[in-house]
Amino acid sequence: MARYSGFYAIFVVAAVIALVVSRSFDDNGNFTVGRTHTNAPAVLTTADGTREMMIRATPGGSFLTEAVVDGAQVPVLVDTGASFLTLRESDAGRAGIYVGPQDFVHEFSTANGIVRAAQAEARYVELGPGRVDRVTVFILPDDKLDISLLGMNVLRRFGNVSFGQDQLTIAVD
Repeated sequence: MARYSGFYAIFVVAAVIALVVSRSFDDNGNFTVGRTHTNAPAVLTTADGTREMMIRATPGGSFLTEAVVDGAQVPVLVDTGASFLTLRESDAGRAGIYVGPQDFVHEFSTANGIVRAAQAEARYVELGPGRVDRVTVFILPDDKLDISLLGMNVLRRFGNVSFGQDQLTIAVD
């Protein structure tokens, strides 16, 4: 038995590496280690004909999903504490919303202190089947914001927003 212990150790290490690698790719074959995982909203129609989007909470209790801002898919954290749709500068750029250094004139107080933001407007924002037009956005440098925030100026325009134990439900008018 001792004669084969080195073989068994190599086999176990190889099996662990294979397991880690197999869990490092999503269903589409994209490498996902270190990336934020988002949930697409599930869309339901209630008995009275109202459409509702449901977003499941992450294990940490956050509501992560993807919105479409001017045609670009943007991972967002649904944040009822944020007054406005707040985009990372790189997400805004992918959506065709560009600002210069001179545009960062608005100050916001955050948990990390005072941060400067640029104000702009998105032509539209889509979340699941819902769409709102002409949306005020604030843009922060990427090093000041880990993920874009879907704030109340968008949520309020969709309809009723309610929280369950592990899900967020948004009515689509």
